[in-house]
Amino acid sequence: EEITLDNHNLRGTKGEVEEFINDALESAEASLAAWRVCMKDKSVKEVLNHAACVTMNVATLYGLKGEGFKEIEIHEQLIDELENKLGADHNAMYRQMLRLSAVYARHGEWDKCEFCMEQALKHCIDAYPDRSLELLENLRSLAKVYVMKNDLVSAQEVYEDLTKEIECVTDSNGRPLLLELLSSVFTEHARVLRKLKKPEDAKQMFIKALNITKL
Repeated sequence: EEITLDNHNLRGTKGEVEEFINDALESAEASLAAWRVCMKDKSVKEVLNHAACVTMNVATLYGLKGEGFKEIEIHEQLIDELENKLGADHNAMYRQMLRLSAVYARHGEWDKCEFCMEQALKHCIDAYPDRSLELLENLRSLAKVYVMKNDLVSAQEVYEDLTKEIECVTDSNGRPLLLELLSSVFTEHARVLRKLKKPEDAKQMFIKALNITKL
């Protein structure tokens, strides 16, 4: 009956944790109702961010209760609301797409997860400069989605493209700048290669990651 949810600092018996979650959910839903009343009298932009944050809290609490379908439903409704009020190209839509992708991944909805990541990546390509950290991190996230889907061939392709892009971000002497990110990508790529039964390629990739840590 003992239960621990370390990410949310919840520890105690199952009944105690469930009671805490239910109390928090009741409070969050009351807060959300209040913000929605405000939206009728004030400008959308003035209160939408607050309402969106509370909505995500409500969704997370349903997820903690084990009601995954409800968690997903709330996030999907928020996406629709943001698109209707702010437009499909707004930065808030991009952020919520990333969150929804993570929610889908947590519940094994891989096709939907991949779709959200691709939509977020399209936004990045339009909104950020080439090889920006935001764009590179989104490519990395897409590769991780492919790994979780066990689509290792697609993951390898993305990691190869990502490595080339990161290596192009250099200082005036031509030395890579994003060393920590490059080392992590090398390591993740090596694990994919190992799963693809390419031990020698995996070994060389691990060596590249190790060499960066020595710089």
